[in-house]
Amino acid sequence: MFAGQNFFANATDATPRRVFDPPPFFQLHSSFIPSTEDEVTIMHAITQIRSAIDLVDEEIYRLNSALAKLQGYRADLFTCVQQHRVVLSPMRRLPTEILGEIFLFATYGHSVQWPFPPEGRNSMPWVLGQVCSYWRTVALSLPPLWSEIHLDLTPVEETPERNFDGLSQVQAAQFLDDVAVKREKLMVAMFETCLHRSKKEPLTFAFKSVSGNPSPYIAQIICSLVKHAERWMDINITWEALNAYRKDLEPVKNRLLNLTRLDVGIASNIFYFEPTRPVDIFQQAPKLRQLTLTAIAEPLQSLLIPWSQITSLATKACLSQEGEFTQMMHSAVNLESLTTEHERILEVASSSPVHLPRLQRLNIVAKGSYIPKVFQFLTMPNLRELSIQALTPFLADLTLPMLVRSRCNPTQLSFLSSLSVDGSWEENISVVKLLSALSSVTDLRLVVLKSGDQLMPRLQYNRQGPPSVLPNLRRIEVEDRLCTSANRVVDTLSSRLEGHDTARWGHWPSGQPGLESIVLSLWRPHASEYTELDQLKGAADKLGIDLLVSIR
Repeated sequence: MFAGQNFFANATDATPRRVFDPPPFFQLHSSFIPSTEDEVTIMHAITQIRSAIDLVDEEIYRLNSALAKLQGYRADLFTCVQQHRVVLSPMRRLPTEILGEIFLFATYGHSVQWPFPPEGRNSMPWVLGQVCSYWRTVALSLPPLWSEIHLDLTPVEETPERNFDGLSQVQAAQFLDDVAVKREKLMVAMFETCLHRSKKEPLTFAFKSVSGNPSPYIAQIICSLVKHAERWMDINITWEALNAYRKDLEPVKNRLLNLTRLDVGIASNIFYFEPTRPVDIFQQAPKLRQLTLTAIAEPLQSLLIPWSQITSLATKACLSQEGEFTQMMHSAVNLESLTTEHERILEVASSSPVHLPRLQRLNIVAKGSYIPKVFQFLTMPNLRELSIQALTPFLADLTLPMLVRSRCNPTQLSFLSSLSVDGSWEENISVVKLLSALSSVTDLRLVVLKSGDQLMPRLQYNRQGPPSVLPNLRRIEVEDRLCTSANRVVDTLSSRLEGHDTARWGHWPSGQPGLESIVLSLWRPHASEYTELDQLKGAADKLGIDLLVSIR
């Protein structure tokens, strides 16, 4: 028990209060001049009052000391209560398995990172081991917490908080070298610790290095990884040159039995490189399905990949030889998802279209002149999701033949225009042509300049007339960064609301559902509030249709 029973012993002893009268009223008047006797009397009164003040100060100090002791005593009591409550905490009743599941949920989306994130060792999953020894034991018993590792070994300029005054340049350089060495040793130790804690769990790791000169510490990291090649599942490698650590990685050949996803890229100021011979360490990977290539020159010649196994392929800023794109597609006959970004598609006119019967998702980010070439040499009868981002004005004339040839029926379309003001009219005409060829689309996302005035009127639904563009549309998202008026937007969307404004638009066709969700983002070139949208909002509320409007 805490000491302190006598804390209140003297708390009630108050200092006797003496009452001092103020000076007479006439003395307070500014015209009063005190005599010698008056001065003696006043000084005597001041001395007595000061003596009383000293006594009061002593009492205040004593009471403050007693209060501080009481506050400390209370804090000790509260701590003791908390310690008792901890014993009764429901967390103690959680089985180890449940606590482990909570840890896995809490760390979802987190990984071990180097360099450490801003919060340092207080980041996931390290922080779980800092709560108590029991939590640390549980965290260390969960290999998945330590099986995802992201290493960024990009050289950084060390800026230690130290003044180099008094040190020579050689001494300062030596100091920085010592800091770098300690940093690299810490990184290797952390990596080895995670490999040990992950036990036999499949490994996910990202490994980025832009140093052109092989480093012994990077070689040590690779050597450790090679020992666990059978556990590689999802790897992301970004290097200065693909051949930089070829010899170090040779031992993994024919051991990548669990590799399912591979992301290989070149991070170089030179950007491309000339391969001396193909990298073949990934050639035998029976479970490999997802492949991403970034800034690889001549990917078919640089990497030996089991192309026929690949179901998801993303190529970003790769430089292919003439005809190499179709060769790659011929090899990857089982593709289900294809992404091509910032690439120059160089194909010969004699190239025949590649038949990709399983392709369901296609995402293209390219200049307007290269987008048609992707369509020109592909036949995709089962395409379901189509996403196009045009970096320069888009032309649909060479794109439409693929849609006709493939007889595909995509249900989701996302189109981001070049946002070129000068070419918006011609580009919007191409967008209309594209939409007219995709009657199966149910989900549409458009980011197009002047779409409110130039494009939306073409999407008006004819309830009793000739077939409309996109007759099966259910969900629409439109972003217009140059919208002068929302009247036509309101008219078009109103015509597609089932049960709305029958007198104007006619009766809704039986069995044909209308729009279910609308998202509008309208950018105002002038001071406009788009009051015409109030009508649409009212109709959406009445009919139970989701409507989200953003005005900028």
